Amino acid sequence: MDIPHQISTQIKQLNQGEQWTFSAQELYMSHNDFNSLSILLTRASEKGDFTITRTQHNKAWVGTHSVTLIKH
Repeated sequence: MDIPHQISTQIKQLNQGEQWTFSAQELYMSHNDFNSLSILLTRASEKGDFTITRTQHNKAWVGTHSVTLIKH
């Protein structure tokens, strides 16, 4: 199963107002691929089904970007 399909399935399973946060590390993706995925999700969020917030962590032990989706 591809990652966009996994994310789409997860979004469908969320209840209204529920949020889901995930990172590049959790999806075993490179930072470049995760950035591309974030752009894809940002464009998809324009339909109004969910809101996306991108976060960059500055602490070395976190060492990744994360995305939080909130379903509408």
